[in-house]
Amino acid sequence: MSGRLIGLGAFLAAGLWAYGAVGPAGLLPRDRGGFLETADVGVDPATQVARLDEALWTQACERADLPPLPSPDGLEREPVLRFLEAGRNWCATGEGDWLGRMGQVMLALGQHDPARDLFVAASELGDDKPLWTYFAAIECVELGDVELGFQLLAQAGEMDPDYGVIDSRLGFLHLERGELDLASQCFQAAAGKSPSAAKGLAGLAGVALEQGDFSAALASLDGALELTPLDYLLHRLRSQALAGLGRLDEARAASDRSNGLPIYRGWLSFDPRLVEAHEFASTQLSLENAMEVAIQSQDLGQAVKLAEKLVLRAPQSSSHHSTLASLYANTGNLKGANDSIARAVELQPGKVGLQFTKAEIALANGQPEIAIQAANAIRGIQPGSAAAHQLIGRARYVQKRYDEAIESLRSATAAAPMEDVSHRFMLAEVLVQAGRTDEASQELGVVLSRDGQHAGARALLARLKAGR
Repeated sequence: MSGRLIGLGAFLAAGLWAYGAVGPAGLLPRDRGGFLETADVGVDPATQVARLDEALWTQACERADLPPLPSPDGLEREPVLRFLEAGRNWCATGEGDWLGRMGQVMLALGQHDPARDLFVAASELGDDKPLWTYFAAIECVELGDVELGFQLLAQAGEMDPDYGVIDSRLGFLHLERGELDLASQCFQAAAGKSPSAAKGLAGLAGVALEQGDFSAALASLDGALELTPLDYLLHRLRSQALAGLGRLDEARAASDRSNGLPIYRGWLSFDPRLVEAHEFASTQLSLENAMEVAIQSQDLGQAVKLAEKLVLRAPQSSSHHSTLASLYANTGNLKGANDSIARAVELQPGKVGLQFTKAEIALANGQPEIAIQAANAIRGIQPGSAAAHQLIGRARYVQKRYDEAIESLRSATAAAPMEDVSHRFMLAEVLVQAGRTDEASQELGVVLSRDGQHAGARALLARLKAGR
């Protein structure tokens, strides 16, 4: 193993190995700093990505005794600046841990080849050998060298036995290869440690599902959900376990619950070291993950701040503008919501979801005509859309144009008669407002025939009967 590590590390310039003998002065004969300054990095005003001259970048790598790393031209500017800062610290101090920090930025940017090489060098020159060996391992796996990844993970685990995420990663590698006994051993170890307990239980559930032991899988998943109740993947696996036990209604409910939760980004959702790497790099992904956490914890003020940063970092992203619009609407800033969703629609006018958000914000803002415009745009993209008819019905209801609202809601029920009882329930509510209570009672009867537990329909029907 050490031979392979040296082989990878030797890809870096010989100056790395000379450092131990000659110190920083031996590495920096030309000028102190030896790496690009912030002033040398431009920015594309439209996309906010880094712009820099490739020849200048190559020269900077040579001065820093680094290999010819791929130019970060066109990548996110903030992480590039973090990389340069770490590079200047490496040049100034010769401390190998700064190479690891540079590797973290490359990892966060998806530049896996240079990240691996920097981690390998850091594991040999830096003080935090367990950390950099761990990162070198996960990059080897990412690049397809699973065998070397296995070996490096095992080394990292020996050096850092309390970090259960290493056990989890080994477990999933074994699970992918069908080595269920070895996977189970790793997951058992992970389940007894922090911060990997929930992931270890999820892995045990995965083993049990492979073995067809749905009861054991369900027990493990229920234990994992006590620790992380908002993990979409746990609910999805729980749905599979319930379906295997024949508990189909519960399986559907678990699947619905999964679909209603944000899809956190793989290992980033529970591996603090990856989170640290992204936060150090200051990537858009780190901001997105932090924003989703803030939303789930109902800290909408913090979520708004993070969404505003994302919009500044990615001004051409319609999804970021749309998310900010929704957050503004939920915090009472309806003008900001209108402006943000208008920008999102301008960037991607053919995206149905954006038009729906535009309509919902318009209705919340007391602007039914804008909602109708958005609904008509949806009908232009998806002719016959039941949801578009419903939006028009709601807008006409706000305008107290009840006959037109009823007509639109009837069109919605005709377009999707069996799919969504909400169309019929809303129709019943408007019929009541229009004084057409007999028709309303008929619609409520249809709603309850399809969803006997619909609380709103039961309550409204009881009111109608009491009023007779």
